[in-house]
Amino acid sequence: MTIEENMALEKEKEQTLLPERKAEEEKEKTLVVEEQKLKVLVVDDNKIGRKILTTLLSRRKGADAVVFAEAEDGKQAVDVFEVFQPHLVWTYVTSPLLLASKHC
Repeated sequence: MTIEENMALEKEKEQTLLPERKAEEEKEKTLVVEEQKLKVLVVDDNKIGRKILTTLLSRRKGADAVVFAEAEDGKQAVDVFEVFQPHLVWTYVTSPLLLASKHC
C-alpha cells in the first residue's frame, strides 16, 4: 500500500467517525455549560416581586446561563441555600422570620 493510499484510508475513516465525534464533543460542551450556570436565590415575601425579578433577569442577554431558586422568607432561604448552593442571593435587609444579616 502506498503512502497516498494509506492517507486516503485514514481520511475516509476520519470522515466516517466525524459525526460521532462531533456528537460526543457537543455532549461534553453541554455538560461544561451546565456546570458553569450562575445560580441565583431570590428571597422576597411577595410572590409577585419574586416573579418580576426572575422574569426581568431571565430576559437579559445570557440569561440562559442563569438558574433561579426562590424563597419567601429568611428561614426558607437558609433551607434552600443549603440544598441549592447559589452563587448569588438576592434579598432585602428586613426579610421576614430572619434578618438578612443573619442569612450568612
